[in-house]
Amino acid sequence: MKLNTVLAIWAIIVALFGIGFFFVPEMTLAIYHKEVPSTGHISMARLYGGVCLGFALLGWLTRSITDAPARRKILAAIIIGFPLVHLVVFLKAILLDGKATTANLVSVSLPAVFLCLFGYFYITKRE
Repeated sequence: MKLNTVLAIWAIIVALFGIGFFFVPEMTLAIYHKEVPSTGHISMARLYGGVCLGFALLGWLTRSITDAPARRKILAAIIIGFPLVHLVVFLKAILLDGKATTANLVSVSLPAVFLCLFGYFYITKRE
């Protein structure tokens, strides 16, 4: 699989999360069994959705960059930044809310899979 393909798939998935959390946080939080989300939960969901949309745009636009050193630097930013943001948000949901639902576990494991894929491309310097 090529890096462009992985970036495209990742950008689409992250954009879907971002759209859900940014534009309809109440509905998206309901998937995570948050029946009546507080104002703080809605604000955090929108903040997380905005970050996801930013990362999705970064991943999508990175596909068209042909300069290998620039792609590696952007890939390093994605490898470090996105899993940290993603894992902090959902580990908070699992640890503090006390609910390890299927949706939470998928939301934690999905970035781990992409972290491995991006790490592979970063280490092997493949395009």
